[in-house]
Amino acid sequence: MATDYLKRAIEASYFLPYITDITKDATQEVFVKVCNILKMKYYLKHKRSKSSKKETKPITEERRNSISEKPVKREETPETRKEKAKEIKRLLKKLQKEKSERHRKLQELDEEAKRKLDEDIELEEILKQKREEEMKKERINNTLKRREKEEKHKKEFENWKNLTEKEYKNVISQKYLHEKLEESYITQIVMPELEKKKAELAQKRLLFQPINRGEIIEHARRHDDIIKDLQARREKEALSQSIDLQYHQIAKSFHSKAQDALKEEEKRLKEEKDKEELEKKQRIEKKNQYAELVKELYRPTVDEFKRQEMKLLVEKLKLPVRKKLYGINSANTYEVSTANGSVTEKHRRKWSKNPMVPEPPQKKEIKKIDFLAEMRILRRSQGSVTRKYDLEKELMSYDLHDEDKTQKLIEKTDLVDKEISRKERILSSKLAHPKSIDFADELNDMIISSIKAKLAIVNASVDLS
Repeated sequence: MATDYLKRAIEASYFLPYITDITKDATQEVFVKVCNILKMKYYLKHKRSKSSKKETKPITEERRNSISEKPVKREETPETRKEKAKEIKRLLKKLQKEKSERHRKLQELDEEAKRKLDEDIELEEILKQKREEEMKKERINNTLKRREKEEKHKKEFENWKNLTEKEYKNVISQKYLHEKLEESYITQIVMPELEKKKAELAQKRLLFQPINRGEIIEHARRHDDIIKDLQARREKEALSQSIDLQYHQIAKSFHSKAQDALKEEEKRLKEEKDKEELEKKQRIEKKNQYAELVKELYRPTVDEFKRQEMKLLVEKLKLPVRKKLYGINSANTYEVSTANGSVTEKHRRKWSKNPMVPEPPQKKEIKKIDFLAEMRILRRSQGSVTRKYDLEKELMSYDLHDEDKTQKLIEKTDLVDKEISRKERILSSKLAHPKSIDFADELNDMIISSIKAKLAIVNASVDLS
C-alpha cells in the first residue's frame, strides 16, 4: 500500500510534466530505491513476526506419548527470569542497532538521491548555458551576415551611382554630331588640300627664284666628271674587247686534243638533241595522222535541231540593237518635247570632278572558287595516273634460283597481265582520245616486260631441272 501511495503521489505531483528527461531518470531511480527500502522494511517486519512464533517440530512417537501424558508445571526461578531479561535486552539492542542501521542507510540513500539530483540540475544548467551560448553565437553570426549584405548592397549602389555619373559626364562632354562631322571634314579634306597647296606654292617658289651661280658651277663640274668616267669606261671596254679578239685569234691558230674532244662532245650532244626533236615531231605528226584517221572513221553526228537554233541566233545578231532610253528622272539623259510634238533627247551636263570630295574606297574583288570544278580536275588527274610495273628491274634484283622469289615474280607477272587486259579494254573504249597513242606505247612496254619476265622464269626452271 505504501509503494502504491508513493507512486500515485509522485505521478500526481504538479512539477512532473515540466521536468526534463534527466530529472525524470533521477526521480525514477529515487522511486526505485524508496520502493526497495519499503520492501526491505516489510521483509524485516515479516521475519520478526515469524521469529516470535515457536518453531513447530514434527510430532514423534515419544512426543505423542509425552503430550498424552499430563503436563508438568515448572516453576520459574530467578535465574531463568534473569536470563529472559538478558535475552530481551539483547534482542532490544539488536533491534535498536538494526533500526539505527536502517536509518543510516535511508539517510545515505537520501543523500545519494539528493547528490544525483544536484548533479542532474548542474548538468541541465550546463546544457542550458551551452544552448544559450550557441543561440548567442548564431545571433551574432546572423547580425554579421546582415551587416555584410548591407555593406555589399551599399557598395553596389555606390558603384552604380558612380557609373551612372561617369556615363552622364561622358554624354555631356561629347560633342554634337554636326561638330564631329565638321572636324572630320576639316581634318580629312580641308587640311590635306591646304598642305597640298602649300607644297605646290613652295615648289613654284623654288622654280621662280633666281639661279645661284655657285650651283651652276657645281652642276657643270659634276657633268664634266660624269663624262670623264664614261669615256674612261669606254676605253677600258674597248681594250678588253681587243684583248679578247687577240686571244680568240691565237686560240684559232692553236688546237689541242682537249679542245677537239670538247668540240666533238658538243657536236654529239647537239646531234642527239636534234634527233630527239625530230623524233618528237614525228610522234606528233603520227598522233595527228591517227587523230585525223579516227575523225574520218568516227565522224560525229550533226543535230539538226541545234543547227537550226544556231542559224536563228546568227540571224538575230545581224539585226540592229535598239538603244534603251532611261527614265524621266534619269541621271544621264532626259527627253524634251518640242512645239511640233517631236521628242528630242538631251544629255545632261557632265561636271568636273570635285577635288575636295574624297574618293570612295575601292571594293575588294571577291575571288570565286569553284570547288566542284577543282575536285573534278583532281579526280581526272588521279584517274590518269596508272600503276607502273617495272619487271626488268625486279628481274635484275631477284635470284631466280630461289623458289620463293620465283613464285613472287610469277605472282607479279600475273598482276601485270591483269593490268594489261584492263588497259586493253580502256584503249578499245578511248580510240579517239588524243592521249591514246601514249597509252598504247605504255601498254606495249608492259607486254614486252611481261614476256621477258616469263622467258626468264622458264629459263630458270629449265636450269633447275
